[in-house]
Amino acid sequence: MNHEIGSHEPGNPERHEHSHSENCHVTAFVNEQPVKLHSSTATGFAIKKAAIEQGVPIEESFLLHEQLLDGGSRLVGNEEQVHLREHIHFQAEPEKREYTVTVNEQPVKLHGNLATGAEIKAAAIKQGVPIEESFLLHEQLSDGAYRLVGNKEQVHLLEHIHFLAEPEKHEYTVTVNEQPVKLHENLATGAEIKAAAIRQGVLIQENFILQEELPNGTSRVIGDKDKVHLREHLRFTAIPPDDNS
Repeated sequence: MNHEIGSHEPGNPERHEHSHSENCHVTAFVNEQPVKLHSSTATGFAIKKAAIEQGVPIEESFLLHEQLLDGGSRLVGNEEQVHLREHIHFQAEPEKREYTVTVNEQPVKLHGNLATGAEIKAAAIKQGVPIEESFLLHEQLSDGAYRLVGNKEQVHLLEHIHFLAEPEKHEYTVTVNEQPVKLHENLATGAEIKAAAIRQGVLIQENFILQEELPNGTSRVIGDKDKVHLREHLRFTAIPPDDNS
């Protein structure tokens, strides 16, 4: 009597795993349009192909960028596997040889899809932006916050990315609960910000919850060990922890 190996046996793990994969459905967004994907992972090319089949007006040659949870983005290669999650967002656009970004609100043209922090500053200087190579460069994220871009760090370029370049300082004045607080480093943890505020007369305690007030009107919690890249006039609030016990 012949038995076909791996055939319709209820306990066959290979069949169970295959069925689980088939039942996995994720709704992603490509250029703000929903795209249904039927796996927990997909290559950049497969994501673009599914988007095209579902009516998103892009082409297979477009560059695909994943929108990150921190507001930044990263380039996804055609053969690169992406771990999908519900409502993951992608941006697809034609490969360009020139992008216009802004540095300190002034337009700067960059050539290529990647540029280091040093290259962005050098291009800005050549195009008349009054900054220096020693300035610190910050990329503005979608939530209005900023992140520091190192001189050797590569940025995947998109049209109209905003950068802020300012001199490296050894003293910054921020506010905590609307009161000025001086900090003497380029980086500070949440605990260090609260400690400096307490020393300078702000009526808070070390166990208060620290939040950074973002330009778009929202806020984000800064943990005691979280590091903040300091800039002049950052705004923080510190509130007592909820005590529901």
